[in-house]
Amino acid sequence: MAKLNCDHVIDYLNGTLSKEEQLEFEQHLKTCTDCQEIIEMTGDLPYLADPVDPPAGMKARILSTVFEEEQKKSEEVKRGTRSAYHTKSGEKEE
Repeated sequence: MAKLNCDHVIDYLNGTLSKEEQLEFEQHLKTCTDCQEIIEMTGDLPYLADPVDPPAGMKARILSTVFEEEQKKSEEVKRGTRSAYHTKSGEKEE
C-alpha cells in the first residue's frame, strides 16, 4: 500500500475528501486491491455515524476526578506518606 492515493482511504471512509479527490480515489480504488480490501473490511462502520454529544457534565466529572487524584497524590508526597516515585499500586516506578 505504498501508493500515494492509498493515504486517502481513511478520508474516503470518513467522507472528508473533496468531490475531485473522491473521484480520483475512486479511480484508484478500481485497481488497488489493498484499498479494496480495507473498504470491504470496514464498510460503513463508525465512519458514517452521526456525531453524538457526551452527557451533560461528563467532562466536569472526569476532570474533577483527575484533579482530586492529583491533589491526593500531592498531599501524600508532602506528608511523606507516599514517595513521588511510587505508582498508585505502590510499586516503584523506574
